Amino acid sequence: MQYVGAAPTDPADLTTKAYVDTAVAGAGGGFAHTVSVVVDFGGASSLAQETTAMTAAWTTTSTPAVVVLAGVNNADHVGEESAIEQVSAMIYNRVPGVSFDVVAYAPTGTWGRHSFLVMG
Repeated sequence: MQYVGAAPTDPADLTTKAYVDTAVAGAGGGFAHTVSVVVDFGGASSLAQETTAMTAAWTTTSTPAVVVLAGVNNADHVGEESAIEQVSAMIYNRVPGVSFDVVAYAPTGTWGRHSFLVMG
């Protein structure tokens, strides 16, 4: 499930849902770019949020973007575990033409790596 509307402006506002940067993201067609990102929460169970920087020359301040769980297996988790653990993410700290951060949060605690897709 995704929250559609104004994106939070601070990672502290992140809840258990994936955020869409604008209410019209993807309207009228698909996304031009899809990248995968792995966010690592480390070895111990943590409620903390984690941030991973992504290089993205295609990003602008107005590029609609969505972060969703990838639903794939990785070295630490099978696809559905991330959803069961309510891990979610958002885009934060955009630098147009350069990069953005993917900030992930686990409200019930998690460990290890979780896979996401960023579409924009």
